[in-house]
Amino acid sequence: MSHTESLVRAVRALLFALVCVSLAGSGHALSSAHAVSPEVLVAAFWSIVVAAWFAAGRARGPLAICAGTLGTQLLLHAAFSWAHTVPEPGSSSHAYPGAHMGGAGMPDAANPFA
Repeated sequence: MSHTESLVRAVRALLFALVCVSLAGSGHALSSAHAVSPEVLVAAFWSIVVAAWFAAGRARGPLAICAGTLGTQLLLHAAFSWAHTVPEPGSSSHAYPGAHMGGAGMPDAANPFA
């Protein structure tokens, strides 16, 4: 592989990762009302760059490109969703809103009318 081909392959991988991660990250943030942490975005970006670099080793047909893009978006969605369920180190927060309220809104076994 020549230096020019290697450079074009790297640029394609970087642009693919940029588009995929920015679309998935902004879509996830808008639909879940939670921002995706920058650390997760950076990790996702470089993971997709590496995967795209290896996938760009040969020509692919339209079906393979669509399947790869769809699979990438699904993996990013899963990663961003998983990142919301993992509590930050040193925090006692739970993975879902309202969990820290001590069961507010749930009837108490000793007082069913609460």
